[in-house]
Amino acid sequence: MGRPSGGRWSRSSPATGSSNSRAEPERETRWVLAMRALAQARRTREALSAYGKGRAVLVQEFGIEPGREMHLCHQQLLRNAADPILATGSRATLPRAVPRPMTPFVGREEQLDLLGRIVARHQIVTLHGLGGIGKSRLIIEWIHRTGHAGVTHWVDLRGVRPDDVAHRVATAMGMTPGDSTTTRCLDAIIFGAGPAPTTVVLDNADEVTGETGLLCLAVTTALPQVTIVVTSRTTLGVSGERPLLIPPLNPEDALELAAERLGTDDQERIRRIATRSGGLPLAIELLSGAAGDDDGDHAVGELTALVNDSMTQLSAEADRLLRVLRQLPGGAPASLVDLIAGGSVPRQRLLRELVATSLVVTETRGG
Repeated sequence: MGRPSGGRWSRSSPATGSSNSRAEPERETRWVLAMRALAQARRTREALSAYGKGRAVLVQEFGIEPGREMHLCHQQLLRNAADPILATGSRATLPRAVPRPMTPFVGREEQLDLLGRIVARHQIVTLHGLGGIGKSRLIIEWIHRTGHAGVTHWVDLRGVRPDDVAHRVATAMGMTPGDSTTTRCLDAIIFGAGPAPTTVVLDNADEVTGETGLLCLAVTTALPQVTIVVTSRTTLGVSGERPLLIPPLNPEDALELAAERLGTDDQERIRRIATRSGGLPLAIELLSGAAGDDDGDHAVGELTALVNDSMTQLSAEADRLLRVLRQLPGGAPASLVDLIAGGSVPRQRLLRELVATSLVVTETRGG
């Protein structure tokens, strides 16, 4: 999955890739690029022919066999050629459609606008924030509003084992990898992706951020036309990632969402639920659907469990700092945090850990 030293290569002209390989046949990478470009254009036979010519040059003129990358490329081509479905560019299974919610989307206009600008400039984008903050709903709304639904693959990583991340992605995209090994699945993803700009959403990557990050790097390095958007409580921490922290709803949006979900003009109850939710959309959904005058003690229990789940990811030191910070009012200045928790360098590291898990939000204020 390498790429030439001069930067990203283009798949737009298979003929150009083949010409480049003939111009400098000693460079194995050129042959690999030509094979991939032809495969992307569904010209599998010509891609196999390019391999034969490239191997002949390497053996006859340099006395060496093709390297690992060229060999893997050839093996994937053979698998595609042997499968009539893959050889004609069809899918063995239909790609997963982007969900279409049954309830209206409320608020977050600024985040939608910012998300659009970020996706236009970055290949790996991670929406991170507390569970229930609305990460998945935000990307779903953006996809449908911008007309990207037809060129987006939706992959739910909830419950997937670390070793099965690549296989889950390949099958959700409609690929049929030869087996479930990560290498084979990555081959299937790279060869199966079309030349048109494509978005892949990896939803609920919380438990497999390490494996998800590696997959994102491999796919985006090989496929410059692919953008991957990840939703997770924490960031991936890989090169090229653009994190986007999803904050709680502002008070106006929280009131609007509570009113819409309640379907009532009871302003007192609307304000009570909006305030009690802390701006967490899931809290508003649960509290609005609760029966009785208590506005959902059971729902509050579910939300507490959700936050506690995020806290289990913290180190012992970060957990202690969080318990101290919880005693401070919202918007407390850094000087007050320093006074209560100490101004040591480790505190800065622990704060970064809390921010990464979306349990603490920091702001930079002018003046």
